[in-house]
Amino acid sequence: MRNLSARWLAGTLTVLATSASSFAAPARQSHIPFPNLSVGLVKSATRGGSGLGKLSPQLHNLYEQVTRPKTRTYFTPAQLRERFGAESLGTQPHVLIAIRLEHGSSIDGNPLGDDVSVLRSSQTVVYARTTVASLRALCADSRVAGIDGVKPAAFPVRGETAVARIRPHIPTRGGDDISAFDHAGLTGKGVIVGIVDSGVDWKHKDLRNADGSTRILDLWDTTDDSWATSKGTIGSEPPLKDKSGAPIGTLYTKEQIDAALNGTGTVNSVDNFGHGTACAGTAAGNGLATGNGEPSGQYVGVAPEADLVIVKAGEDGASPIATLGTAFIVDTASKLGEPCIISHSFGSHDSGHNGTDAEDELLDDLAGPGKPGVVLCAAAGNEGREALHARARFGPAVDGQADVVAEAIELFVQTKTELDVYVNHADDWGIGIQGLDKFFIDANGKPDVFYVTSDGKNVKGLMDKPAKLPADFGAYFDTVQVQPSEDNKEDQIFIPLPPGHYMLYALGTGKDVPDGVADFYLPLPEDATFGYGADKQFMVCTPGDAANVITAGAYYFRHNWQNLNGQTTTYNLPDGDLCTYSNPGYRRDGTVKPEIAAPASFTISSLATGSKIGKDASGALDKTIVTADGVHIAWSGTSAASPYLAGVIALMLQKNPTLDEDQVRKILETTAKSDSFTGATPNPSWGYGKIDPAAAIAAVDAETPAATQ
Repeated sequence: MRNLSARWLAGTLTVLATSASSFAAPARQSHIPFPNLSVGLVKSATRGGSGLGKLSPQLHNLYEQVTRPKTRTYFTPAQLRERFGAESLGTQPHVLIAIRLEHGSSIDGNPLGDDVSVLRSSQTVVYARTTVASLRALCADSRVAGIDGVKPAAFPVRGETAVARIRPHIPTRGGDDISAFDHAGLTGKGVIVGIVDSGVDWKHKDLRNADGSTRILDLWDTTDDSWATSKGTIGSEPPLKDKSGAPIGTLYTKEQIDAALNGTGTVNSVDNFGHGTACAGTAAGNGLATGNGEPSGQYVGVAPEADLVIVKAGEDGASPIATLGTAFIVDTASKLGEPCIISHSFGSHDSGHNGTDAEDELLDDLAGPGKPGVVLCAAAGNEGREALHARARFGPAVDGQADVVAEAIELFVQTKTELDVYVNHADDWGIGIQGLDKFFIDANGKPDVFYVTSDGKNVKGLMDKPAKLPADFGAYFDTVQVQPSEDNKEDQIFIPLPPGHYMLYALGTGKDVPDGVADFYLPLPEDATFGYGADKQFMVCTPGDAANVITAGAYYFRHNWQNLNGQTTTYNLPDGDLCTYSNPGYRRDGTVKPEIAAPASFTISSLATGSKIGKDASGALDKTIVTADGVHIAWSGTSAASPYLAGVIALMLQKNPTLDEDQVRKILETTAKSDSFTGATPNPSWGYGKIDPAAAIAAVDAETPAATQ
């Protein structure tokens, strides 16, 4: 066992700091002492112990806040929605969880508890919905190894930072529409394109056949309670119910949608955001919709004859049920005997960015080598311009080691948030946080330092000197969670922080530092930002970091279009270059993510009637982004790149329905294009390069059987 009281280098550490209002490189110096590791609070961080030891840190703190609301307030109402999909705590809030079972354990014939509704299970993981109050009893079940929350995710739509110019109508460039490549006669016919998103405008003519009938085979709206409230007279029974028998949403079949289109039935599902409709149109719109005297067929998706299965997973973001919606589409395709490609244009940074979250594990179970006709793709995310990640490298605490303490990282917190840190479990590690203005300060209001350290068995927390804030250090340290990963290879550290200005340090606390790398993440980047020391890598979000999901970055390909005002909207953007918002990889374990980059800014796709995506900040229709026909919209983001990729894969599956995810991935990688923008590939920004749809289709051998494990 390693010794936390190993001899430290003498002296003090000179660090850089700055005023809370400055975002420039720090200039003012202060001195931070090495911590005396023989003192401080000690708590166990051993997974699987009694009480709440099996809960993920976030679920642990949620349980504490629910059961002790007067003394524990870890999450704001907005964070409850963003991290758990809960509108409020109430008395019995429900959460979607992933229960990892001990090796050889089973729930067959022996339920997990009266309040636990099992929604789906694999050999090792059970996905269930339960009350927060039931989590303690689950922890006491000997079959349970660990419990993680299945998290919501945002639909990552971000506007361009460049300023659009509006000109009198000029001819727009030709050859830049998303379907302008050799399809080799393929249209996606006989292939299911699945969209898990904000729903769909099922009336939109881009998503209907020439005779007016719908191309949507099934629409599961997880937010629509019409089936229950109408007592089964509207829609159909949804694919999931909780233990009480209460249905989760409403399912609408093709026949029911057609009846509604003909005025003889009712479909209450609405895409209020418009994000899902734009995704569906990009992947599979047929361009039949038009207006204002404009010709039809101007804006055609990549696979215009593919079938559609849609899951509405939320309004402005995907609820935790989103990944179970993916499973529903896979099951539907299997029943119908069609191959499927499912696109996910949402993401979350509330993860380890290495493909180990519960959402990643479920998707990896649905697709992969030896699973023919099922392919999943996802957006890399749109936070490429944000400072949500930082990396520090430190050495062991031994004589002559000059970097026992890593270089400083600056952090600004605007709204109460959480700092997540990932370090090698085998390291003698410490994390130091110096408060510069409001928190972690001494009685005189001067900077103080909080340390959390581990020797692989015990976790210690201490302050450099008595603190004014936090006033009760013991109570604060109880909110800090440290937990080994499932494979015991890394420690995950979760540190709540109030608004303020901080400097962060990673340090070696003993002689055993085989790795010496600490990755800092802000899971809620809208609440905080790194300053000096931010690192733009390892930022692909979940579920794009899942191993068996093909992930798309984004590049510029269209800079002007005729808008609804009869003018031309134009951007001064470098066509062919990477979009500045596109999240860089790789994954933290070195896996190449994103694998491919696809055209995104600006894609013209189907506009859902009255939806948020087509409006400006005042709520009025934004005629600069709506096209001249009034029924299409110019949009951007890796959200647009993912359904483009899905459309290309649909064409590949039409040519060979037995392809599995691994085969599709390899074809896309080997046929990808490199140019002066991409540079040498693979690389963290472009993956293997720009997608080459015609080359990928040509590389598909219609006679090649799927690989077997």
